[in-house]
Amino acid sequence: IPPLQFDLEMADTQAMFFGSRPIRRSTQEVKITVSNPPLEGAGLPVGQFGFSIRSPLTQANINDIVTLQMKISGSGNCKAINPPTLPGSETFIVYPAKITQESDFLPDALAGTLRAEIPVAFNRTGTLTIPPVEFRYFDPLRGRIVSLNSAPLQIRVSGEKMSADHSQTLPRSAI
Repeated sequence: IPPLQFDLEMADTQAMFFGSRPIRRSTQEVKITVSNPPLEGAGLPVGQFGFSIRSPLTQANINDIVTLQMKISGSGNCKAINPPTLPGSETFIVYPAKITQESDFLPDALAGTLRAEIPVAFNRTGTLTIPPVEFRYFDPLRGRIVSLNSAPLQIRVSGEKMSADHSQTLPRSAI
């Protein structure tokens, strides 16, 4: 990383009316050794992360929308994380997620948390299982790709599907 130069105005205590004088400063050049991740790790986040998906409800009405909560946290290139996609099925519909990110600049790493709120609606009743979702990243300390899987989620869905005229949920175009 080349030296960075910047200008400052330093108060001149010798001046009669609180004058200042310009000063130019420069940082030292920084050398960093970077190794390439394996080819199969191209495009994956790099660091050490934890991953989970949970449902705030274990029971729901068929007319409800349940918001699943995904969390990815750790240290590394947190700002480059794209959350894995939760696939829909004939038993439930997955709507686009609301994603928020928090970052913290630690002395030796960038740490952060990505949270995704994923709305899910149901097509039928019964005990429905949302299958595990995989999150992959490259861990430079281990020198390998790590694959984390969420636990399957079971939600007991009951009730009768209302017609679209009586439904109080938002239309699909508004979600």
